[in-house]
Amino acid sequence: MVDIEKLKGFSLFKHLNERELEQIAQIAEEESSKKDMRIFEEKALAVNLYLVLEGRVELKISGDGKEKIVIDTAGPGDIFGWSAVTDPHTFTAAA
Repeated sequence: MVDIEKLKGFSLFKHLNERELEQIAQIAEEESSKKDMRIFEEKALAVNLYLVLEGRVELKISGDGKEKIVIDTAGPGDIFGWSAVTDPHTFTAAA
């Protein structure tokens, strides 16, 4: 479970009431990642939506097949992994 106050810091949830936030908090999990840790791979099945509380996450796509290209960086208050909530539920980038 995640603290509701943390959820309130994300614009995605700004129009939700306390009950709705509580429901999301019940199914949300807080995770920590170490520097340079891969969270998910490009083209992997997308099952989680991620909210950044602190730190930074680079989102990368395959370049010439050998090297990944950074296309975005998510920081505190940002959300990434939207493929988990849209068809075909496949990540279009690595994180």
